[in-house]
Amino acid sequence: MKKILCAIFLASSLLTNAAVIPVNSASDISNASPAAGDTLLMKKSANWANQKIALNFNGTSTKPITLLAEGNGEVILSGSASLQMGGTYLIVSGLTFQNCASTEGNDLVEFQTSKEATNCRLTNCLFKNNNPSDLNVGYKWVSLHGDNNRVDHCWFEEKKHRGTTLVVWLDESDAPNYHRIDHNYFTRPLLTTGNNEAETIRIGDSKTSLVNSNTIVEYNYFEECDGEIEVISNKSCYNVYRYNTFFNNAAILTLRHGHYCTVDGNYFFGNNKSGGGGVRIIGVGHKVVNNYMQDLAGSGNLRAPIVIMGGLEGLTVTDATNRYVAAENNTVAFNTIVNCKQGVYIGSDKAASGETYKAPLNNTIDNNIIYNSTDGAMKFEYSEIASFKYSGNIYFNTSLGKSAGGFTNVDPQFTTGTGFTPYRIKSTSPAIDAATGTYTLTEDFDGQARTGKFDVGCDEYKSTAPVRTPIQKTAVGPCWMNPASCGVTTVKDCFGVENGTASLDNCKVCSGGTTGITPNSTCTKDCNNEWGGTAKVDKCNVCSGGTTGKPVDACLICETVTATSNDGNLPANVLDKDPITRWSAQGIGQYLEFCFATTISLKNIAISFYKGNERATSFSIETSTDGITWAKVITNQASSGASLNLETFSFTPIQAKKMRVIGLGNSVNDWNSITEVEWNTLITGVSGALIETIQLYPNPTNGMVNISTSSIDQLIQVSNVVGEIVKETNNTEIDLSELPSGMYFIKVNNQLLKVMKQ
Repeated sequence: MKKILCAIFLASSLLTNAAVIPVNSASDISNASPAAGDTLLMKKSANWANQKIALNFNGTSTKPITLLAEGNGEVILSGSASLQMGGTYLIVSGLTFQNCASTEGNDLVEFQTSKEATNCRLTNCLFKNNNPSDLNVGYKWVSLHGDNNRVDHCWFEEKKHRGTTLVVWLDESDAPNYHRIDHNYFTRPLLTTGNNEAETIRIGDSKTSLVNSNTIVEYNYFEECDGEIEVISNKSCYNVYRYNTFFNNAAILTLRHGHYCTVDGNYFFGNNKSGGGGVRIIGVGHKVVNNYMQDLAGSGNLRAPIVIMGGLEGLTVTDATNRYVAAENNTVAFNTIVNCKQGVYIGSDKAASGETYKAPLNNTIDNNIIYNSTDGAMKFEYSEIASFKYSGNIYFNTSLGKSAGGFTNVDPQFTTGTGFTPYRIKSTSPAIDAATGTYTLTEDFDGQARTGKFDVGCDEYKSTAPVRTPIQKTAVGPCWMNPASCGVTTVKDCFGVENGTASLDNCKVCSGGTTGITPNSTCTKDCNNEWGGTAKVDKCNVCSGGTTGKPVDACLICETVTATSNDGNLPANVLDKDPITRWSAQGIGQYLEFCFATTISLKNIAISFYKGNERATSFSIETSTDGITWAKVITNQASSGASLNLETFSFTPIQAKKMRVIGLGNSVNDWNSITEVEWNTLITGVSGALIETIQLYPNPTNGMVNISTSSIDQLIQVSNVVGEIVKETNNTEIDLSELPSGMYFIKVNNQLLKVMKQ
C-alpha cells in the first residue's frame, strides 16, 4: 500500500499519455515545461536541502500538473528549503519538510509566486521540527493565498517558534476564496518564548474580519495544540468548522473576528487538561450546533466549553477591528456537554481602561444537554441578560446557575462513553423528541438523519450504528503514514506482501517479514548517531557533514582574520592600516586568528596596542601549518606599556599557514585590544601619517610604476594589504603587471607608499 500513491499517479499518467519528468533540483523544476496532466517526479536520490522550489504552471481540472515525491516521504526538504506554487490546478504530494529553518516572514509553503494559486492542492506531506535557532523568529509553515485551494492529509508537529502554523490570507477586496483544510494532523507545544502568534490555524486577520472567506475546516485532528489560547482563530466571515476532533488541547476554538460562521458536529475531548475549552463566540450570526464536549477542564470568561463574550460599546457588525464586538444574534443549539468543569459562560468583559463594556444580546440557547458539570450549567460575568432566549435545554447532576425557564432538570439517560466513544442517549431518554423551536438541521453529530421532532443534544437517537464517529489520529495525515486516512483497507508491507510485517528499518531498507534481510544489517550509525548517516570525523577531529549542520574541515577554512569574539570592534580592523580602529574582546584566552594565502616562513610579528602608552598588554603567539596542530612561538610576552606604535617581537623562523595572537589581558584589566598587526618586519606607518618625500607615478597604474628617488638605502619591498611581501627589487622602476588588481604598499628607504594596481 505504501507505494499506492505513486502507482496511482503514474498509472494516471500512462492512461492519459502524460509525461513523467524526473527532477533533481529546484532549478530542474523551474526550467521544466510540463503540459497539463504531466508529473514532475522528485528523485529521492537527489539532495533537496536548501532548495527553493517555485511552481509556475497551469494544469486543468481534469489534467492537473503534479509535483510528486518519489518514495514514502523520502524526499526531504531541509535547511533553507521552501515551496511556492502559483498558477492553476497544481498538486504537490509526498514531501517531507524537516529541520527547515526560515527567516522572519518567509513562510515554508506559500500558495503564491508572482501570482496567486487557484484550484491548487498540498497533500500527503509531513512537516516536522521546522524551527529556527531563535524561537522568536516568526513565519508560517503554510500560507494559503488565492482561491479554491486545498490542504489535506498533511501532518504538522513540533512547531516551537513564533508564527501561526497555517494561515488563510485575505484582502479587503477579495471575493470568497472557498479553501478547504481537511484530514490533517495538528499539534504544537506551548511556546517557551511567549505565545504571540501561536494559533494552529488562523483564517484572516482583524483587517479582513468583514471579508467572506467561506473556508471549510473539516475532518482534522487537533492534539495538544497549546501554543496559545486559540487553537483556531477565526477572523473572517462565513467559514465552516465541522467534523473535527479536538483532543487534550489547552486552548479553544475562537470566533475572534468576523460573523456568520458555523461550528457543527465537532468532538472536543478535553482529557481534563487545564485550560481546555470548546468554542468562544464573538461577533454576530454564528451557529454553534451538534457539537460534543467532554472532560473539558477550562472555565471562566475565556476557556469554558461555550463562551459568549461581551464587547465594546460603539462597535457593530460593520466594524473591522482588533477589539471585541459583542456577541449578538448567535445560536447555540443541540450541543452536549458532559463531565466538564462548566457549561456555558456568558458576558465576558475584556474592556480595557478607557473603553466602555457592552453586554452580549439577543443570543439563543436551545436544546442543549449539560450533564455532570462541577461548576454549574450556566455562569454569568455580571448577571442574567434579559434579551437572551432559552428553550428546550436539559441539565442534570449540576446546578443551573440562572433563574428558571428554558431548562429542565432531568437525567438524560446516557450510555457511558469510553475513550473516543461519546456518551449517547438511550432509547428511554427524556431527550428524545423533546426539542423545541424550528431548525433546519438535517443530521446529528454522528451523521444520522434528524427527522420528525428532533432530540435534545447532539445525538439523535437511532438503533443503527453511527454514520460518522470521531475522526481518529490514525485516519488523518499522509496516506503513506496512515493508510486508513485515504480509505485503503488492503495494506501491503514494503515488500509487497498483503498484511506482511516487513518494514523500513533504520537504514531505510525494507527488512524483516519475508525479505530475508535482518533489520539494520545494511548500514551502521555515523558519528552523529544516525543510521546510515554520512557524517564523518573530519581532519579537524570534528563530527561534520551529514545532518550535523557543521561544515567539513571547518578549521582549515582560510579567512584573512577572524576572532573568537569581539565587542563590536571587529578583527578586520587590525589590518586596515588605521591606528584609530581596533579589535577588542574581554577575557583571558580570546584570540585573533590569521590565515595566509600560502605557507610562509614567519620570523617576527609587529603589534600596536590600544592605550599602549598607558598599560602593558600580555599575549602569546602560536602557529600552525594545518589548522589542527599548533606550536607556541611566544609565551606570555608583555608589551612595553609606553608606545602606541608597532612593537616588533622576534622568534626562530617557523613555517606557518595560520597564526594566533592569544590575549592574556593587560596590566589594568582582562581586556585585549589591538589596533594593528603585521609580520616579518613590514613597516606600516601605524605610528602616524607619513611625509611623502618620495613619489610614485603613475598612480593608479596598469603595470609599471616609477619611484622618484635618487638613491636606495635598502631593498625595495612590495606587500599586499595583509602584509605579505609579494616582490623585492633594487630598481626604481617596478613591474606590477603580474599582480592582481588592488591596493599595494611599497617600502622605500623606510617610507611606506600606497599604489593602486588597476
